[in-house]
Amino acid sequence: MMRCGSIAGRCAAAALALILAGCASGPDKPKPTPLEAFTAQLGPRILWTQRIDGGIAAFSLVPAVHAGVVTLAGGEGAVFALDIESGREVWRANLGAKLAAGVGSDGRFAAVVTQAGELVALDAGREIWRMPLGTRVSAAPLVAGERIFVLGLDRSVQAFDAVNGAKLWTLQRPGEPLTLAQAGVIAAWDYNLLAWQDGFQGNPKSHVVVPSDSVVAGVYVQAISAYAPHPNAAKLWMEYIYSDEGQNLWLAGYCHPILFNDMATRGV
Repeated sequence: MMRCGSIAGRCAAAALALILAGCASGPDKPKPTPLEAFTAQLGPRILWTQRIDGGIAAFSLVPAVHAGVVTLAGGEGAVFALDIESGREVWRANLGAKLAAGVGSDGRFAAVVTQAGELVALDAGREIWRMPLGTRVSAAPLVAGERIFVLGLDRSVQAFDAVNGAKLWTLQRPGEPLTLAQAGVIAAWDYNLLAWQDGFQGNPKSHVVVPSDSVVAGVYVQAISAYAPHPNAAKLWMEYIYSDEGQNLWLAGYCHPILFNDMATRGV
């Protein structure tokens, strides 16, 4: 038994040696195709530089770019707008308070949040109001359609009138408060932005960007109450809003009707 085991062991070792020898003496491995030479068509160059007063230690520098103007904020309370082509200063304001987040702007109104929890609004560089938020903030406000939206670390979203600072509504999202003071993302629905753009009537000039590589939807659901006094009338209304005519009314208001793909296929 020992002899057989030894023979078997030698046979296995010999087979392994042959395999290894075969790997070593086989043909060369395929070589990747050499990369083609690439010549950059556009070389980056610095157009201009500007110093940010007070540094940006408290938050990430995320400029707000709108209609050829770059709006920036420094950690010590400086907020200023620069011409995107020349770097020329359009306006500058010093709020006299350290900031907790970056700046949001729609080209006219700009908004920042101080470390003391105050939302500060500016109109063309002139401070027009301050409002206590009652929560810590690490994300830059969203400014759109004469509205200012603020996302708090307690998961609340507050909306204010940009003109007079009136609080319009508060949405308290469920869940524990955020433990990491990282900037969140606030975005407005495209149908609201497009409607607000109509209201601007070209002043200020605005441009709505809809991402092409991702879709976020909020679906509105219609229902008929089981206790409706006239359920058949409600059914007629439902039939109308899901008809081609009714769906086109939604589309005229920049909404995305549920039957849009079917209507596009039929050309109605």
